[in-house]
Amino acid sequence: MKSLVRVHSKIWFYRFWGIAAILLGNNVVDGQLLTDSLCEVQVQAFAYQQGLLQTPAAIAKITQQQLNNTHPLGLLPAVNMVAGVKMEERSPNSYRLSIRGSSLRSPFGVRNVKVYWNDIPFSDAGGNTYLNLLDASHLSAVEIVKGPAASMYGAGTGGVVFFTTALPNFTANEKYHIKATIGGGSFGNLQQSLQWYQKTGHRTWGILQSLHQSNGYRQQSASQKQNLQLHLGYQKERHQLQTICLFSHLYYQTPGGLTYAQMMQQPQQARPATVVFPSAQTQKAAIDNLTLWTGTAYSYNISKVSKWSTSIVLNNTAINNPFITNYEKRNEWNVGVRTQLLLHHYQGKSAYQLVFGAEYLNNWSRIQNYGNKAGNADTLQFNDKVKAVQNSVFVQAQWQKGSWQMQAGVSYNQQGYNYRRLPNQTTASTNQAGVVAPRVVFAYQANKAMHLYLLCAKGYSPPSLAEVRPSDGNFYADLQPENGWNTELGIKGQLGKTNQWLYDVSLYYLMLNQAIVRRNYTASEYFVNAGKIRQSGMEIAVEYRKMYRNSRVLKQVIWTNSAAFQPYRFVAYQIRANNYNGNAVTGIPTYTNNTTLQLHTKGQWQYSIAYNYTSEIPLTDANDYTASNYHLVQLKINKKWLLLNKYNCQGYLGVDNLLNQLYSLGNDINAAGLRFYNPAPKRNFFAGIVWQIP
Repeated sequence: MKSLVRVHSKIWFYRFWGIAAILLGNNVVDGQLLTDSLCEVQVQAFAYQQGLLQTPAAIAKITQQQLNNTHPLGLLPAVNMVAGVKMEERSPNSYRLSIRGSSLRSPFGVRNVKVYWNDIPFSDAGGNTYLNLLDASHLSAVEIVKGPAASMYGAGTGGVVFFTTALPNFTANEKYHIKATIGGGSFGNLQQSLQWYQKTGHRTWGILQSLHQSNGYRQQSASQKQNLQLHLGYQKERHQLQTICLFSHLYYQTPGGLTYAQMMQQPQQARPATVVFPSAQTQKAAIDNLTLWTGTAYSYNISKVSKWSTSIVLNNTAINNPFITNYEKRNEWNVGVRTQLLLHHYQGKSAYQLVFGAEYLNNWSRIQNYGNKAGNADTLQFNDKVKAVQNSVFVQAQWQKGSWQMQAGVSYNQQGYNYRRLPNQTTASTNQAGVVAPRVVFAYQANKAMHLYLLCAKGYSPPSLAEVRPSDGNFYADLQPENGWNTELGIKGQLGKTNQWLYDVSLYYLMLNQAIVRRNYTASEYFVNAGKIRQSGMEIAVEYRKMYRNSRVLKQVIWTNSAAFQPYRFVAYQIRANNYNGNAVTGIPTYTNNTTLQLHTKGQWQYSIAYNYTSEIPLTDANDYTASNYHLVQLKINKKWLLLNKYNCQGYLGVDNLLNQLYSLGNDINAAGLRFYNPAPKRNFFAGIVWQIP
C-alpha cells in the first residue's frame, strides 16, 4: 500500500512539473522590469545591504505581492512555499514554525527560531515568540534566514525571521493612505481590517485595526483575535525613527489530539474523554492571551561611512490556559535592547565593512498552576517566579574585492534562569557558561549571473522557559543547550537571455549535539537532552517570469518551485534503554515540494494556483507510527478595478484544500495515548474585497 502511495505521489509531482513546463515553454518577448522579482529584492540579514541573489547565505524573502497571492487569513500558505520551512496550525491561531527541521522540540509555539519585527526583538529572553499576535494583512515583507545565525543574532540553530511593516510612500500631493479589507469563508471565518496612514512634514502616523474570528473546523476550535496598532515614523536628514504600539487580545480554543481511529471516524471531534481524563470540551481547553507590546527602532547616519542603529522593546503578556489536566495563569514582562554600529568604506572595486553590536533581553514570569474544574481555576498546585536573561555581543567584518567576498563574524552569548517556588522559597538557577559562536563565509561571483558561496557557522540553542519549567510543574536546571556546526555550499543566479529564470540551490550539513526532545507521561510533558542528530539536506528554489507584450489575453506568467530533501537521522540517540540510532528524526518529512503558477491577464484579472506535497512524517522516535503524505492545492482568483475613477478596489475568491485531503497540519509527536493527529480543514472557500486610497 505504501509503495502504491509513493507511485501516485511521484505521478502528481511530475504531472505538475510537466504542465508548468508546457505553459512556460514560449519565448520571452519583453525585457521589462518584473516587479517583486528575486533579482530586485533586497535583504537585511547580516548587514549585507545587497540583493537577494548576491547575498551568500540561504535566505528567502516573501514579498507583499506573494503574501497577497495566498489565503488572506494567515501567513501559513505563503511561509510554506519556502524550501526547508514549515509552518503548522494545530488549530486556528495555534502556530508552530520550524526552519530546517527545528520542530522536534516544539510541541507548540515557536522555539529555536529568533524573530524580529521592524528590526526590534520580538522573541523574548525565555526563547518564546507569540507569532500568532501578528496580523498578516499588516505586514509588507517576511525575510527568512535558514540555518544557524548566532554570530549576529544569538540563540537558535533553526534560523532567523524578520517581519516588516513598512510605512507607505507618499507622493507630493498625497495626504493620506487608507486600506480597508472585509472577507470571510467556510467555518465562520471572518476577516476585517482597516489601515489609516497620514503624513505631516517629516512625521508619519498610522492606525491599524483588525478582527479575525472563526468557528473552527473541529469542535472546541473557535477563535477570535482583535488587534489595535499605532505606527509612528519620523525621518529628517540623517535621522530615522519608527515606533509600533500593539494591543492584542487573542482567544482560541484547543481541541487536542486524536488517535488515528478517532480521526478516521470523526475528524471534526475534539479530544474525547477517557477513563482517566475528561474531554477537551468539558475542560473548556483554550488560551486567552492579552498582550501590550511596544517597540522603537532608531537609526542615525553619522557620516557617509558610518551608521548607528538601536531598538528597544517593552511588553506585557497575560495568559489564561485551561488545559485537560490543569489551569495555568501566566503573567510575563519583557524588556530588551539591541544596538549596532556599522562602518563601511569603498575604494575602487574593493569594499570593507565592520559591524559591532550587542543585544540584551530580560523576562520576568509569574506562573501559577491550578486544578481545572470544567474550565475554572480550582486548587492552587504550583506558584512560581522565573527570571530569564539572554545577552549577546558580536562583531562582524566583511571584505569584497572584484568577484571575491569574505565575511567573518563571532558572538559571545549567555542565557540563564533564576527560579523561585512560592511560598516555601525553593530556588534554583541555570547560569550556563558563555558560548562563542563564529561564522565564516567565502563567496565568488563566477559571472554576472552566477554566485557561489561556502559558509561554516556554529549555532547554539539554550532550553526555552517552557522546557526548563514545563507543564509537569518541575524545574529542570540540568537541561543543556543544543549546539552544532553547520557547513553549507550554495549557488544562485539567473538564466536566459533576459535572466527570466532565477535559481537558488543549497546543500548543508549540521551535526546537532545535546538534542532537546519532548517526552510524555500521562497528559504532562518534560524535556531531556538525548544525544546527536545529523541534519543534512538540500534545498532548491526556481522562479520563472515572463511578460507578454502582444498577447490579447496574457500580461504576465510567474512560475515558482521550491523543494527540500531532509533525510535527517538520529546519531548516538538514546532514551533510557531505547536506542534510536539511525532512525528518521521525529516530525520531519523527508521530501517537500511547493509549486505556484500565476497568470496575469488583460482586464486586471489574476489566477493563482499553489500546490504542496509533503511526504510521510514519523510520529515517534521509534518510527513505528507515521502520518501519511498529502497533496494540498489552493486556487485563488483576483480582480482589480477602479471605483468612481478614483478608488482602487480588488475582489478575490478562492478554495483551499481543493482535493479534500484528510491530513493533520501539526502533529503531536511522541504523544501519550497515540493522540498524534490534529485534523486540518477539508475543502473550504474564502472571498473578500479590498478597498484603498490611493
